[in-house]
Amino acid sequence: MKNPWSYGQNEFYDTLTNGNLVTAFLGSYITTIQIIQNQNGTYTLDYTITNTSGWDSATRFRIDNDGDGTHDGIFENTSRNDSNSINLGGNINQIWNWQEIIN
Repeated sequence: MKNPWSYGQNEFYDTLTNGNLVTAFLGSYITTIQIIQNQNGTYTLDYTITNTSGWDSATRFRIDNDGDGTHDGIFENTSRNDSNSINLGGNINQIWNWQEIIN
């Protein structure tokens, strides 16, 4: 089961109102949950969250210039040390994974 979480207008206002900089940094991300039935009657929930923080996300200022329904960034994402880009920083790919066992 995949569930995207989107950093939208309400989350942007929350960032401004409450100073929630972590939410602003993470932006949108995808959560995947795999449910595994164990032989003893319990279930293992395997969570994975994936996110790329890059220039596109960091410079997306609530404007949809091309009318595709997605806010546009000023700079495209780039790999770190890409000599063909602005060469400041680059993508940070984050993957979190954990498991929980429930009855």
